[in-house]
Amino acid sequence: MAGFVIDDPQNFGLKARVLLRVIGPALTDQGIAQPLADPVLTLYNSVGEVLRAIDNWSDDADAIALAATMQEVGAFALAPDSLDAAVVLDLPAGAYTLTATSADGSAGIALLEIYLVR
Repeated sequence: MAGFVIDDPQNFGLKARVLLRVIGPALTDQGIAQPLADPVLTLYNSVGEVLRAIDNWSDDADAIALAATMQEVGAFALAPDSLDAAVVLDLPAGAYTLTATSADGSAGIALLEIYLVR
């Protein structure tokens, strides 16, 4: 679980573009044993409502643009057929929680990442 806050101190109603990733299978390439085999990324707002639930990053309608954003922010690349989860969202000011769960009920290690996209 990871939390983050997007601030809009001048109350302009601006949104922040963020890349959210939950990495499981790709951790094997980083030397991590027992990664979470099929992670699901779930984003909650400050009152606990689910805003998005993402399973496999490559299922995104624009996976090519998503991969380009990963490269742009300096995140390591994900294999096109990996079961890691990722999404780019434009979020308004507020507090958010990002969780990693398993799509298949297995246990394992996951890495949660939050990037500001400029």
